[in-house]
Amino acid sequence: MGEPTVASVMTSPVVTAELGTPVKEVTALLVEHGVSAVPVLDGGRVAGVVSEADLLADREYRGGSVPAPTTGGGRARWRKAFGATASHVMTTPAIVIAPTRR
Repeated sequence: MGEPTVASVMTSPVVTAELGTPVKEVTALLVEHGVSAVPVLDGGRVAGVVSEADLLADREYRGGSVPAPTTGGGRARWRKAFGATASHVMTTPAIVIAPTRR
């Protein structure tokens, strides 16, 4: 018996979202399928990943009391907090690996 493959720890079939999938639907996918992240596809290619952490960004900035940050990392979290679609909240670049890899 060899080392386990990536496929042995993957959810199958893979649950995905498209760039234009509304954030509310992405959240529903995570809950419905019991996963913590989904790859976001652009024409069949992985463009990014939306995780539970990406969806929590809105909790940091809702309420209007925190001004828009001016630094790179802070700006990204600000955009995610008010994003409407998967493309707005996803983390990029996506790091992908073949399911047959060990």
